[in-house]
Order: sequence, then structure tokens, then C-alpha cells
Amino acid sequence: MIQFFRKSYAVQYVIFCVLALALWAPALIIGHADVALRSPVAPLFNLVADVLSFSSYAMVAFAFLLLIAEALIFNTIMVKNQITLKNSIIAAVVFLVLMSLTWTQATFSPFLMACFFLLLMFDRLYKIYQSSSPELYLFDAGLFLALATMCYFPCIVLVPWLIVTLGMLRVGTFRTQLIPPLGFFSVYLLLFSVYYLMGVLPEQIQQYVGFFTTMPFGYSGFNAANIAVIVAVGVVAFVPYLQSDKFNFEKSIAVRIKLSLMQVLLLFAVLLLFVGGSPLNHGLVFVVFAVLLSYDLSYMDRLFWANLIAALLLLFILSNHYFFKFV
Repeated sequence: MIQFFRKSYAVQYVIFCVLALALWAPALIIGHADVALRSPVAPLFNLVADVLSFSSYAMVAFAFLLLIAEALIFNTIMVKNQITLKNSIIAAVVFLVLMSLTWTQATFSPFLMACFFLLLMFDRLYKIYQSSSPELYLFDAGLFLALATMCYFPCIVLVPWLIVTLGMLRVGTFRTQLIPPLGFFSVYLLLFSVYYLMGVLPEQIQQYVGFFTTMPFGYSGFNAANIAVIVAVGVVAFVPYLQSDKFNFEKSIAVRIKLSLMQVLLLFAVLLLFVGGSPLNHGLVFVVFAVLLSYDLSYMDRLFWANLIAALLLLFILSNHYFFKFV
């Protein structure tokens, strides 16, 4: 199965679409969209939700198409940066499965929409390494992070990660390092200007202040099923990665640095799990796992156990979506 997705012919894309439909069919049939996920500090998500509010089926269909687009973008980024094999679709499949892991994820959610901009941010950051003129990439990275926070404001925790990333990518001067904040704040300057023209600026500022002062942070959203899912996926992604010394050291320094960015990002992704609600709604940890697992499955030689685990994982996910609904 894994060997099959290490190629990217038409048949692989057809099977990819069939798998996507299989994972999302219950959601597409039921048409469940949780409007309670809206937030006053997520104006971009709210705008799209309002446009699609005429039908919950339209929301779920939009989410499904958005996930397909994100999976293909993710695959392109992984291939282009040599994290996965050239002419491979395995990263798209891994991303699709991990972002559809539970039936509660198969809906139109703030993080799913924010993820689109996070992927674009990752793409720009990867382009910075060894670039002689990284200024535009730096500006875009800050801009896309701001757009992600406008869909899912807890992504604001990635601002410190972005600062750490600049050091890891050896972005030189202090002046250059000010470009991402410029891109970030330019988006919010435009947003607050719109609020000012609408006469609602004080109220909106109070909403943002209220988010920081009343932000729910803790483990109240955790239960045994949530913890089991996250730990199981983490083990599947990390154990082969930690044992991958042979193919890890054969990769270029650039690839290793790009993977290191994801390892640091995992710390912030875990932090995000504790920001209120079900941790499965904060999908950043699954994006990081998707990077590591895509890398594992692209270069490992012994595929028997990997194929067996992948088949059992897929069987559990489909059973959970259609019958049991454990998580």
C-alpha cells in the first residue's frame, strides 16, 4: 500500500479521491457543521461561515474541498523540499488521513481554514533557507500567519515559533528580522481600519483583550479517547523517525533543518492542545505528525510492519467514522 502511494500517476490520484470520499461520506451525508465554533476574534472564518450559512451541507462540502486542496498543497511542499520522494503522493494521503482522523474533525472548522494559510507560511519559510533575497518570503510568512489567526486566533502562539525559526534559518540582520512582524501587523492594521470605519473598533479591541484575559487553558477538554488518539499517532510518527538515522544523515543539511523546524513546532502544537475545547479541534499537532510520518514512509526500506500498521489504522478510522464514533 505504501509503495503504491510512492508514485503519483493518475491511478494514485483517483484512489486518493476515493479514500477522501470514504473518510468524509458520513459528514457529507449528514451535513453537520458546528456553528458554536465561531469566535468574535476569528473574522475571516466568520465571514466565510456567513457566506455558507444558507446550508450546513454547503459548509461541509466546502470543508471537504478545502481539505483536498490543502492535502495537495502539503504534498507539493513536501516534494519540492525533498522531505518526500519526487513524483510521490504519499504526503497528501498522510495529511488527508490525519486531518480526518475522527468523525468530529470532518466538519467546517476554524483550524481547517487556518491550516490553508499555515501551509502557505511553511512554504515561504522553507524558501528562505539559503535565499539571497528572503525579504518577500519573510513578509509573506508574517502575513499568512496573521491570516491564519483571523481564522483561528489561538494560532497566535506561533508568533514565538516564527521568531525562533528565523534564527534556525540564519536570517541575518536585525532589520531583516523585523519584516515578518511588519507583514503580520499590516494585516491587523487593515482589519482595525475596517473596524474603525464601521464604528466598532472599541468593541472589537475589547474582544481581543478579553481573549487573552479569559483564555481557557487547561486539560478539561481531554478524555481517554482523545489522549489515546494523539499518543497513538505520535508513536506511529515518531518511533520510525527517531530510528531513521541511516536515511536521516544521508539527507542534505537543508532537509534536516526543515525537519528540525517541525520538531520545534511540535512543542507549540502541543501547547495549543490545552487552549480550551476538544484537543482534536486543534489540528496543528497532526500537521506536524504528517510531516514526520510522510518522511518516514518515503524513505524506510522495511515496509511490512508499516503497511500492517497503516492498514489497521485506516480500518479503525473508517470503522470509527461509520459505526462506533468513539472520538
